[in-house]
Amino acid sequence: MTPKEQRFVEEFLIDLDPKAAALRAGYSATTAAKKAFSWVGNSRVKPHVFNAVQQAKAERTERVKMDSDAVLERLVRIMETSIGDFIKISEDGLPSYNFKNTTPEQIAAIGALQIDMVESAGDHSRTRKIKLTLPDKLKTLELIGKHVNVQAFKDKLEIGVDDPLAELMRMVDGRTRGIPGGHSAHERR
Repeated sequence: MTPKEQRFVEEFLIDLDPKAAALRAGYSATTAAKKAFSWVGNSRVKPHVFNAVQQAKAERTERVKMDSDAVLERLVRIMETSIGDFIKISEDGLPSYNFKNTTPEQIAAIGALQIDMVESAGDHSRTRKIKLTLPDKLKTLELIGKHVNVQAFKDKLEIGVDDPLAELMRMVDGRTRGIPGGHSAHERR
């Protein structure tokens, strides 16, 4: 592998953008635009580069201990964490918080926590303002849905050739002959 190809592999791991990686590795804009995608997506174009990318990704997965299962588990923990895990509403309707019984997983699911104006008196403290932010649940649910291949979260719905509705649509648009009373565009002229 050439030094430029090795640099491409290293750059690709940064953002998984083949075109940007090729540009950062020193390839021309034309080469980056026309060829870089095939280097990482087709093992026959530059098999040594393709294999080096696959190997580097596998090594990174092992190094960070974060594979697709770990990502899905983390997303599920985020989804299951509720504001009720941190805030309790008293009988008089006032919120209070207590982090003593929260698990490390619940704490890890907090997006942001801001506590202002803490007053301490002995064993008790009083907070004037607390802001607790959890990750966007809809986005988390969408990521889980895409990960487990829930059809509702697909960006595109693929219709097979043997789909009866797709076949009917082709027949109705006039390009297929054989519909009783129907004519193709050629026959109407």
